[in-house]
Amino acid sequence: MLARDWGRGDEYLRRALELAPRSRPILLMLAEAQLRLNRPLEARAFVQRSDSLGPDPFTLAMSVRVETAAGDTVAAAKYRQRLHSEFPKYAPTGEGARKP
Repeated sequence: MLARDWGRGDEYLRRALELAPRSRPILLMLAEAQLRLNRPLEARAFVQRSDSLGPDPFTLAMSVRVETAAGDTVAAAKYRQRLHSEFPKYAPTGEGARKP
């Protein structure tokens, strides 16, 4: 569903967030939806909310993507550094991950 219609998926995810406002998976899916809809500043708001829930490698990895999309290379580098220092064993496996 989301792969075909990010706008509709965004609506569903926002409704889900009303029910579970501290759900990290929903926040990160909303950030992904915003990136797909070319709304990096809205994506930034969702990753910031996720980051406020505590350390998480998936949030930091998404933050790098969001800041890169927003054109803030300094912020992207800071999140990348945090990811490497706080989660040195984290290895991305999703879209855009480097192959060994």
